[in-house]
Parts: sequence; C-alpha cells; structure tokens
Amino acid sequence: MTPREYARSVHQRREVQDWTGHRVQIPLQPKRILYYGETVGDFLALGVRPVGANVRLLQNSWMREAVREIEDIGIPLDPRKAASLEPDLIIFSSSDERQYEQLAKIAPTLTYDTFAPLEQRLQNLGEWLGKQSEANLWMAEYSSRLTIMWQQMKEQIRPGETATVFLYHRGRRLFVMGTSGLAGLLYYPSGFGAREAVRQMPDAGEPYREIGEADLPLYAGDRLFVLMPDMRPSNQATRELMRSKVWKQLSAVQKGKVHVLEEAKWNLVDACTRERQIRLLPGLLGEAASR
Repeated sequence: MTPREYARSVHQRREVQDWTGHRVQIPLQPKRILYYGETVGDFLALGVRPVGANVRLLQNSWMREAVREIEDIGIPLDPRKAASLEPDLIIFSSSDERQYEQLAKIAPTLTYDTFAPLEQRLQNLGEWLGKQSEANLWMAEYSSRLTIMWQQMKEQIRPGETATVFLYHRGRRLFVMGTSGLAGLLYYPSGFGAREAVRQMPDAGEPYREIGEADLPLYAGDRLFVLMPDMRPSNQATRELMRSKVWKQLSAVQKGKVHVLEEAKWNLVDACTRERQIRLLPGLLGEAASR
C-alpha cells in the first residue's frame, strides 16, 4: 500500500451496526482503538492492541503480561482519560445508553456483547476492524484444539456426567453460571452436560443466576467447579460455604469431585484466556482422577 493509499484508507468510513442497534460510521481501518470490557484478549487474538482498556482488572489473570503496554482507562471508565488517548474508534461492552452517548462525543462508538459466544464476538470484531481472515483462521484453529481437548478427556468423563460452576460475587452473593465464564467451555456435546435447572437458564436469557445456599442441591452436578474470588468478602463467603452442612451433603463433594479454581483466571472468556484454559483443563481433571 502506497502512502497515499494508506492515508485514504485511514480517512475512509463505512457504516456498521453494533450490539444494541446503533448504526455507526467507523474508519475503514481504525488504528487507535479504545476498548472498555472484559475481553481484551479477543482483540489480541486478532493481532490488534488497543491504545487503552480497563486492564487493571486483569492484574491477577493470565493476561497480565500481554496487556502491560496498554493504557488503563479506569473502572468505571474515565471519559477524560479516554479522550486523552485520541481514539478513532471506541468499543464499549455495555448497553448503558447514557455512557454510550458520552463516549460517542469522543469518537465513533460501538457496543459489544461480551456474553455472546466466542465465535460471534470474533466475527463482529473481524468485520469492524478489517480482520475477517484473522478471525476465521483463529476460530478454525481453536475449534480443532477444542475437539482434540475433549477427545483427550474421554476416559475422565462418564457419559452423561454433569458439571456446575459456582461463584460468590459482589460481596456475599452466590451465583450459578449458565453460559458465562468457565461454564461456556465445560458445556459441550462431547464434554459435560448440565442439570435441568442450569439448562433452562440460557432460554431465560440468564448467563448466570443468583441463588440461595438452600438451592444448591437443585443445581449441583456430578462435578463441581468453585471459582475462588480475590475480593475478601466473596472469598470468605466461599470458604464458609465449603465448610457448611449443605455443601458437605452434596454428592459431588462426598465423592471428591470438586475443583477450586482462581476466579481471576478461570472466569474470563476472552479468546487468549480460552486458549490457555483448553491447554490446562485436561491436566486439571487428570490430577483429580489420580487422587
């Protein structure tokens, strides 16, 4: 591409539609992308490094080194900080229309659904950022690795075996995960199934659901994955639950089918983290099987 062609491509625009229905004129080849959301690894998987993102929440994750050179824009997002980075495109993982309007005054802004399936997210980014080929290639390689992973675990998972992911969040509030976080990886045709109460959640539009401790037997599968939070109130509530009578009466607990994992690493759903998870999950289940 000649310098003149490059300059023209930077200034050319096209119209796209975002998650919440805005039709937005965006640069044909955006160069200074600002992202606010939990899946910055989706961008990195396509070879795109945002100039700014809310990277502070990733300091205890596997993404820590990968985002070191990305400017932090705060939680909640600081509009003045965002403007100072002079983005030519903002991608915003929220349906908050008031905040959207603030950001749209800085640069063309698109809303982005981080709860959408990984393939859909990468297809959206590929279209918006001119990275369709990279998105298609990444998904093809990922699908192949995912198939191989579940083949490796055939001997570790009984036919029809169910799994459930539990998490304390926002203080002492207990959640069961439906399609969000680690659960989105576990529920797979050749992987784990879900209890009926969990299977109903996606149809109700619930990627996760708040429950009471008394509801645990209704949701608990044959194998349990407990995500251990960093925040003290949630961490303490998790430890108290695992000492409780209702917890110790669960079949999976009595059979030693419980995996306690770091929330900061295993509850993320971005593309780069998913790659790490599918490498580690077979060994994780293998360790449990050998005990």
